[in-house]
Amino acid sequence: MKNFYNVVFFFVTTYFLVWITIYLVNLVKNYIDQPTSSCIPGSTKEEFLYS
Repeated sequence: MKNFYNVVFFFVTTYFLVWITIYLVNLVKNYIDQPTSSCIPGSTKEEFLYS
């Protein structure tokens, strides 16, 4: 039974770390995309696609 709890703990920790990594990557992406899209007009993805 102890081994079962170790496996569950391992999966939960891995899932948590992956979630945090994805969250941080999205934050950094938004932080990088924000200044360029606010400074340069017409640089949003929708306007870029339809131009």
